[in-house]
Amino acid sequence: SPSPSPSYWSRLTSQPPPLLATFFGVFMGLTKLSKFYAPSDSILFPFITSPLEMIASSAVPLSMINLGASIEATWRSSFDLRSSPSVAPPMRKSMLSVIVVSKLILVPSVSISLTYFLTAVELLPRDDPILLVVLMLESTPPLAFQIINMIQLYCWQAEGAAAKIYLVEYGIAMITMVAWLSLILAII
Repeated sequence: SPSPSPSYWSRLTSQPPPLLATFFGVFMGLTKLSKFYAPSDSILFPFITSPLEMIASSAVPLSMINLGASIEATWRSSFDLRSSPSVAPPMRKSMLSVIVVSKLILVPSVSISLTYFLTAVELLPRDDPILLVVLMLESTPPLAFQIINMIQLYCWQAEGAAAKIYLVEYGIAMITMVAWLSLILAII
């Protein structure tokens, strides 16, 4: 006999925690339930919201520590001749170049061109320069650090490659973001 299908609750709880947190955050932000956790007018007691705010403020420093540990582990394993076969092979420089160029050059080029085109055909307001700058700039930064946390949970073999991508992207992004910002301000 066929096994019964899992209940809705068991299917929901089997989803990855980052996905559930994202949906929960969007739901809370779009509804009036945000008054329960907003620090300024919180219904919850301050002894609950204050520790939550302190934990949330540690996310970026912990991501930086995580990235540094990943880079160090990759560097150390590159000198280990007895490395485990379960570890992913090193990333080719051509693949790294394609990833960095596509994220830091190609994607912003398309986004800025599309925003400029939509402004020219008057689908975006020409008289709101802040909106145009934000729309153009949002595609220029490198990848977000949260991806490395998901890689560690679900595909830890790719952790070294991801750390190498971050290191190169963030080094090059210091130049490309300034160049893109200069171009955007010249266009607008």
